[in-house]
Amino acid sequence: MTTPTWRATMRALSAAAAVLFAVTCVGVSAASAAPAPTPIHDVLVVDSSGDPIDGAVVELSTEPFAPEHFGIAGADGRLDLTTVPGLELGTAYQMWIWANGYAGYWDGASDSDDTTPVQLVADDVTVTATIDKTNTPPDATSAGIAGTVTDALTGKPVAGIIVSAVDDTPGGSGEGAGGGQSGQTGAYYLNYSGETFPSTAEVTFTSLLGYPDAPFGYERQSYNGINDSTGRVETPVQLAAAQTTSGIDAALLPKGQLTGTLTEVGADGTIVPLTDAEVDVFNPETGFSIASGGVASDGTYAFPAAAGSWIVKFSKIVDGKVTETQFWKGAATAETATQVVVSPKESTGGIDAQFGAVSVTPTTPATPSTPGASATPAVPAPAGSTNATPVAVAPARSATAAPILPVTGSGDVTPLLLGAGGLAALGAILALVARRSRHTS
Repeated sequence: MTTPTWRATMRALSAAAAVLFAVTCVGVSAASAAPAPTPIHDVLVVDSSGDPIDGAVVELSTEPFAPEHFGIAGADGRLDLTTVPGLELGTAYQMWIWANGYAGYWDGASDSDDTTPVQLVADDVTVTATIDKTNTPPDATSAGIAGTVTDALTGKPVAGIIVSAVDDTPGGSGEGAGGGQSGQTGAYYLNYSGETFPSTAEVTFTSLLGYPDAPFGYERQSYNGINDSTGRVETPVQLAAAQTTSGIDAALLPKGQLTGTLTEVGADGTIVPLTDAEVDVFNPETGFSIASGGVASDGTYAFPAAAGSWIVKFSKIVDGKVTETQFWKGAATAETATQVVVSPKESTGGIDAQFGAVSVTPTTPATPSTPGASATPAVPAPAGSTNATPVAVAPARSATAAPILPVTGSGDVTPLLLGAGGLAALGAILALVARRSRHTS
C-alpha cells in the first residue's frame, strides 16, 4: 500500500467515525447515576417506520466505547442475545446498533452516559430498538457508491463488512469521505461527501467479524480485487454529484491463522517460555507487513493472517528494545528463511522459535575396542546457529494443524468485530497499515 493510501486510510477512519460511529462525535457528559437496566433476551431492530433493518450489527459492552460482544440480526431484524458468545445472564451492558445507513444506541440516547443499559435474562423478553437513518441518498454535494460483497471461495453474500471511501483525486483536497456496511444479502450503499465533483475515491472493504465460512475473518481489499497483501496500487472509483455509482463489488478471501510458541534458554540452562517478543509476518516479494502480534505469558501466540506464502520473523524484546531476531526454523536472514504457507480458513500451528543455545559439555569418549578406531563426541549445534535452507511447503503439510486459540496479535483485521462504539478499536485495526514499511533482515 502506498503512502498516499495510508493517509487515505486515516481519512477513512474519520469517515467511519462520522457515518458509523456517530456516538463518538457527541461528546461525553458529566458522569451521572446509571439508570436501572432493562431486561432483555431478544432484540428487534427496526427503522423509524417500524420496518426490520437488514443485517444490523448489535454490539454490547460493559464500558463505553469498548465493544466486547457482537451479533448480527437476521433479515427479520431479530437477534437472540443468548446466542452471542460471552454474554452472561444478569450482567448489564450498553447496547449500540448499526447497519448500512443506520447507527445509534438502542434507546435513541445521544450519549453513553444517557443510554439505558440492558441486562440479559433467561425469560423470553423482546426489546425493540428503533435506529435512525444516517446514510442519505446523493445530492448536489454528495455521491452514492453501491455494490455487493461476497465470499471469494463460496460466492455467498457476506454481511457485516465495513465499506469506506476516501478522496483519491490527484491534487484534491483529500476531504471527501463516506462509509457503509454490507447487509445480509451482501449489498451495501454509502453516501460520499466531497468538496468538488467529479472526483475519484478509493473504496476499501474491511472485515471486523469472524464467520462460519471465515472463522478468522477476511483479508482487507480495495476495489477491483486488490488485496492488501499484494501491495498493489488501488483502483480509483469515478464519482459524480447527485449520482450513485453501482457495481463496486468485492469478493473477499478468508484468512487463516498462525500459532506457535516462543522459548528461550534460561540462566540455569533450562528451556523456558519467552514472555516478551513480537512475531511479524510479511510478504517476501514486497516486504509489506501481513500480520503481527505479541506473545502470551506462556510464550504462545495466535493471530489471523492473509492466505499466502510468507516470511515469519521473531524478535526478542528486553526492556522495550529488540535484542535478538531470527526467522522460522532458525534462519538468520529473510533471504534464507523457510516460508510459511497460510491456507484460507485453516489454523497453521508449530511456527515456533527458540532463542539461546543449551550449553553442552563434551564427554571423553571410551577407549575403542578396535585398534585404530576412535569415537568422536557429537556436540549439537546451538539452536539458530545455521541458516535454514528454503524448502517448498505444501498447504496440507506446511505445519501441524492447530486448534483455534485466543488471539494475541492482529492482522489487517481482527476476527472479532471492533464495531461502531469503539472508535479507538477501529484505529487499532487500521494501525496495521502503519506497519506496512519494508522489513529488513
